[in-house]
Amino acid sequence: MNTKTLIEIIESISDPEQAGKVEEILQEELQNTELSVIGRAIIDAYLLQQDGEIEGAIEKWRSIANITEGIKNEIAAYAWFSIASLLTQDDQKEDALSAYDKSLNLNPDNAIAYNDRGATKSLLGQLEDAISDYDEAVRLNPEYADAYYNRGWARSELGDYEQAVVDYDNALRLNPDNADAFHNRGIVKSELDQFQDAIKDYSKAIQLKPDYVEAYYYRANVKSKIGQYQDAIEDYDQSLLLDPDSAQIYHYRGYTKAQLGQHDLAIEDYNKAIQLDSNAAITYHCRGYANFFLNKFEAAIQDYDKAVKLEPDYIEVYYNRGIAKFELEQFGAALVDFDKAIQLNPNYTNAYYGRGIAKQQLKQLKDALTDFNKVIKLEPEFAPAYLNRSLVRGELGCFEDALSDLKEVIQLDSEDVIATIAYFTRGSMIDEHKDFKRAIADYNKTIEISPDFIDAYFRRGFANIRLGQYRAAIADYDNILRLDSSNVDAYNNRGYAKLESGKYEKAIADFAEVIERKSDHPTAYNNLGFAKAQLGQYEAAVAEYNKAIELNPDHAFAYKNRGLAKRALGRHEEAFADYNEALRIKPDMTETYHNRGKEKVDFGHIKEAKLDFETALELAEQVGNQELKDEIEQSLQELENTK
Repeated sequence: MNTKTLIEIIESISDPEQAGKVEEILQEELQNTELSVIGRAIIDAYLLQQDGEIEGAIEKWRSIANITEGIKNEIAAYAWFSIASLLTQDDQKEDALSAYDKSLNLNPDNAIAYNDRGATKSLLGQLEDAISDYDEAVRLNPEYADAYYNRGWARSELGDYEQAVVDYDNALRLNPDNADAFHNRGIVKSELDQFQDAIKDYSKAIQLKPDYVEAYYYRANVKSKIGQYQDAIEDYDQSLLLDPDSAQIYHYRGYTKAQLGQHDLAIEDYNKAIQLDSNAAITYHCRGYANFFLNKFEAAIQDYDKAVKLEPDYIEVYYNRGIAKFELEQFGAALVDFDKAIQLNPNYTNAYYGRGIAKQQLKQLKDALTDFNKVIKLEPEFAPAYLNRSLVRGELGCFEDALSDLKEVIQLDSEDVIATIAYFTRGSMIDEHKDFKRAIADYNKTIEISPDFIDAYFRRGFANIRLGQYRAAIADYDNILRLDSSNVDAYNNRGYAKLESGKYEKAIADFAEVIERKSDHPTAYNNLGFAKAQLGQYEAAVAEYNKAIELNPDHAFAYKNRGLAKRALGRHEEAFADYNEALRIKPDMTETYHNRGKEKVDFGHIKEAKLDFETALELAEQVGNQELKDEIEQSLQELENTK
């Protein structure tokens, strides 16, 4: 047998598609009585290889290499090449590299050897050296599809995605039926955020190889990433038909269902994934997250516990467990988790924010302020941090600083949900400082962004009442009842606005509606009594006040108003007793001192009446109520005139 035939046999051994040709040649050569020793050795090596006797085959090839080296270097080179291939197959990669080196020293023009040595280096993680070998392979053979394919993989592993795409393009130009090349190019394009092109590549891979489970799986991942959740689930379904024991596929199908808000279904998939692989911390984490969204906070915490037991440095789990504990009002325990997350990552913005709101709940206001400051330092556009810092500053009495924070929130997210809350919060703060016009401007903006924000209508309605804008207030409560027809507080407040505007019969109708819906509403009875008193129905008014006091024995205003009704009925002793009880409960009731003073005048207790008038005048001055102050001063003057 000549050298060319021997080389042909050796080359064919490395190519499984040529196995039939190898058998044909060997059968022919076995009949050859003049078969050389080298030829016989090559056949023996091949047969050992086919029988799975790797060590025996390696030794046979080694003997061939030793015999032919220096005599027939081309055969020796291929012998060392075959040894390298078998060593790689036997997971002896370092020894395989040495054999490839010997092969290439004897035949430096073997593109296949460069490619295969590169593949072995890739398996060892020596990616840059592998790329050098692939470079040499394509230099020697510019039409070498496998070398382009392998170099594309190595480059993608190093993050050189643009060049990896170029290599896969060349591999597919030379071999357009390579499903793996389409699949891998899809992965690289996904890394480059070329999601639609990636989907096309996965689809082509599936067309070429209909049972390509990885292509379905990766295509599903891309579809999930770009929000095509239902299509992604269909691909995950197909993946599971092909590979029903893949915990990973169940996990990501569950994750995708969670993105659709199908948390119960997601948990079913996570359960299956855990059944198949109980050591995946990420699956426990995601199942915990799904339980959290179902308000199953205890179950979520149990999952987070398992996740950090498996992976003690899993930062996000500590944060999410802290949030779950926060929801259970376990604020101290939440702090421990936020602390751990910050310990693992001192720049973890969300953990500082979570710790800040937990401290806020624990009234550790200065410490909370420090955490919110840290959040803003790390992430200057983190609007919720400004919002919560404003609340802390408000509680600390730093009103202007609080308003400054709310202004920042609005500038960052002028039309966002957070901005809506900021407008509402600023309106409420300004409201507390009795600047009702400015407060209403913020409530207007709140409602403009969020037309169904019931609390904003409530606050604006109340501010309108304080400004005497009763029609506007009534309109606000009408809007609340449009959104929630069973809202008893809206009926009550609307009734109060009607009462203040002199629409007593309509006010009575609203208060009656409150009582019909909520018979234990003392304020509604009090207001109903007041409305009836304005119509001169004093006995009926007293009856309503009695019900208010029965429901709330400490209802100071009900005592005050009942006193007024009884005075109108000429029941002065009883009126006097009601005023006393009202002032015992609430000693700063300006009008009640004034009214009790009038009773004392009627009883002839002038000195005591004067003391009540003076106390009333002092209180009126404190609150800046000029109209009431004028009335009290008139009463004092009349008292002086009686002397």
